[in-house]
Amino acid sequence: MNGLYFQIQFITSKTVYLHVVHHSEFLYESVNCPHSYKLFYSQDSYSCTDSLFLCGCKGCTDCFMSSYLRSKSYVFRNQQLSRAEYLQKIKLENLSSYQYIQKLKDEYVFLKLNTIHKFAKIKNTINSSGNNIDHAKNAKFCFDTSDGTEDCKFIFWGGIKTKDAYDTDAFSLLNSAYEIFDVGVGVSNCYFGSVVYSCA
Repeated sequence: MNGLYFQIQFITSKTVYLHVVHHSEFLYESVNCPHSYKLFYSQDSYSCTDSLFLCGCKGCTDCFMSSYLRSKSYVFRNQQLSRAEYLQKIKLENLSSYQYIQKLKDEYVFLKLNTIHKFAKIKNTINSSGNNIDHAKNAKFCFDTSDGTEDCKFIFWGGIKTKDAYDTDAFSLLNSAYEIFDVGVGVSNCYFGSVVYSCA
């Protein structure tokens, strides 16, 4: 992992200013954008490549300043273009200018405010509730969890292959835990703790 200024980041490379990102490479100023590559200034976008300023997109490549696209390419400000048209328009954007990027950030805020959002981001789950949940079963009131959280309640941050846990911030491979804060990898059978990185 080569990253700077991040929170909840794993299996990533060459990333800067991120929050809740995993299985990604070359990301900058992005929030909740797993399985992505060369994605900049984006939020809640999954498996996107070579794109900037995306919101709620999935499986997109070569897109700019767009929201809630699915498996699209060459979309510029939510307008579908040909490859040549897109490349011409993106070339006109002054992406090397700090002042211009700040203007684009303002435009992006406007885009997000004027886009209809789902109430919660829950994907590939069974009998689960919360937000930003991916691949979970019987996960109640869980937030920012992914990759196999099962039979858990009140979990936040991580939860990768976490089972039978209650009221923890489970990072990964947590098994049978209750009331623990700041938990490391592979902790099992631990109860009522703080800053726990090894417990069996």
